[in-house]
Amino acid sequence: MKLERIETLGHFERMGGDWNKFLFSSDSNTVFLTHEWLSAWWQCLSGDSEMHVLIFRDQYDRILGMAPLRIKEKRMFFMASHEVADYCDFITHPEHREDFFRRLLHHFRECSSDFTRFEFINIKQNSPTLLFLPRLSAQYGFNCSQFESEVAPVLDLPSSYDAFVSGLTRKNRHELRRKLRKMTSLKDFHAEKITKPDELMVAVDSFIDLHRQSSSAKTNFWRKKGMADFFRETVYRFGRRGWVELNCLFAKRSLISALLNFTYRQEILFYNVAFHADFASYSPGFYLFNASINEAISARKTRADFLRGREKYKYDFGAKACKIYSLILTPGESHS
Repeated sequence: MKLERIETLGHFERMGGDWNKFLFSSDSNTVFLTHEWLSAWWQCLSGDSEMHVLIFRDQYDRILGMAPLRIKEKRMFFMASHEVADYCDFITHPEHREDFFRRLLHHFRECSSDFTRFEFINIKQNSPTLLFLPRLSAQYGFNCSQFESEVAPVLDLPSSYDAFVSGLTRKNRHELRRKLRKMTSLKDFHAEKITKPDELMVAVDSFIDLHRQSSSAKTNFWRKKGMADFFRETVYRFGRRGWVELNCLFAKRSLISALLNFTYRQEILFYNVAFHADFASYSPGFYLFNASINEAISARKTRADFLRGREKYKYDFGAKACKIYSLILTPGESHS
């Protein structure tokens, strides 16, 4: 394998087509690894990190694997931050997995004197990274620790909304119907789904304002430098690809709740929800989640991903927890 190293945003931006083409054919295909997501993150949130993206190619220049990495304070990380990137990973192809991870570890060993550790977060439980890195790391002089860091509840969608409701527990069916009745009892309310790029760019600012007012913790979230710009840039890039929708709930023309979803392949991913505290008793967010599940089923989506977090409402919709792991490599005694 030949190694190409990308260290500037300009270089990374120029390879967007090749990046996504390989991602779409890989076994690591998630919206959080698309060129649109990663370039938006780097542009807005990378801070004082150094880009260290690795592209592995064969003798014919065909891509065999990709590693979206960054360097900060003598440590190497995925090109992501914990607050916004629900899934991270290396991008591999089934035919070249072991060769890729061996070449990756060889590269890490060559530059290990410059780093104290390699920290990789938010890896899905079925990722080949969790198979190959722990098994191979000692051969290249690394100690590897692996631990469950979070869960991401996921709902497999049935063929009809009636089947979805029937699949809920008796208690959850009752709660769903009760909350929907409460919401629909509110006078002068209506829902609107926004998908057009120009409309999304206006609406995302309303979403940010509503989310910022939800709690002190969320106010602090938006104070981070570049965070609002990251959301705007992501919505802009995803909007052009048809990968994002903003579901809004209004009461007397005032926005009382909004749900930001990503629609990618056969999945709907519930990325963030905001609601006005004065209407919390009506469960407006719950109403929007239910409506989005109904629409996703109608669109023949196969999965609804509630993403990271153990919030109770995710399980009320019948989602099942999928484990998320982190890996840490530290230089040790070589066994090669």
